[in-house]
Amino acid sequence: MEVVGILLLATAFAAASPFLAARRRLIDGHNARFDAGLENYRMVLNKFSSMTKEQLRQFTGELIDGSNADADSPRGIIDDLDGEIPPPSADYRNLSSPIRDQDTCGACYAFASAAALEVHLRLKKGVFDEVSEQDILDCSTATHGNRGCYGGNTMKVFRYINENGFVTKRDRYPYENKLGRCRSQREHAAGTVDGFELVYGGRDTKEHRMKVVIGLDGPVTVMLQYLPESFYEYDGGIYDDTKCGQIDAENPLAHAVTVVGYGSEEGKDYWIIRNSWGTKWGEEGYARLAFGKNVCGLTTKVVLPVATVFKQKFLHLSDPILNGVVQECDIHQKSQIPGWISQ
Repeated sequence: MEVVGILLLATAFAAASPFLAARRRLIDGHNARFDAGLENYRMVLNKFSSMTKEQLRQFTGELIDGSNADADSPRGIIDDLDGEIPPPSADYRNLSSPIRDQDTCGACYAFASAAALEVHLRLKKGVFDEVSEQDILDCSTATHGNRGCYGGNTMKVFRYINENGFVTKRDRYPYENKLGRCRSQREHAAGTVDGFELVYGGRDTKEHRMKVVIGLDGPVTVMLQYLPESFYEYDGGIYDDTKCGQIDAENPLAHAVTVVGYGSEEGKDYWIIRNSWGTKWGEEGYARLAFGKNVCGLTTKVVLPVATVFKQKFLHLSDPILNGVVQECDIHQKSQIPGWISQ
């Protein structure tokens, strides 16, 4: 019934608006090509289809400016992984908390950094503490130069958490969809970070280095740039629109997401990204982006949080918490997986 209701609503919108009617025709044509094997992803008419560029800005929020690494003092630079072989696939979705919805506050940077940090804390700590996006939104704005619902960047988030010494648990500091005063609570801390590292590399090497880092360490945050309509209307498959990431002076939007894995389908390699637009977008809140094409400028700013916990609990690959995270790999690679204990 829900699907039928959505289709009826979409039809009503299309009938009422020439613009939406044109979008519907474009989407129908695209999906017909997908069904014929000529496209790699599906599209759908959704809540974003009728929005102006200014309205869409509310659903992004990663600042393209202020992304200078030197200004935010990374803990390290990762640029020497070309000889490393990552596991064949990695998927941290089963270590991730439920998909969130940032709603109309441009706080994607808070959601992306929280999602990445949660998995790193779980890999090391073995406890599923959820990180408060509202703590990040309020407090990194108050002290570290982010701009609340008008954008920020994940490097400033990890610098804030490191210097604050902790970030609050989500159930103690829930999301409010607006900027408020900083109310972080040390007695309800989820964990902290030692800092962050940046993944560097040339155009032909950086995605390989990302794969090594994600496969052997865990999720990273990335900045997607200049999102076209097709990204907002993505509905599944392997997204590879070449328009995504192309500089567009009229569309200077950037969006922070978390890369939570990678894999392959019928010979097509892809990244798994976690978005913050709710479960009705994409593949239940996730998307797969084509590997090796720098889709949406995926490699522009790759940030790895270096997590610290208050009580260490080491994990073994056979532990249920890690079930299905990485495919079997050789002993050298296993030794680099967080929590790996050789037997």
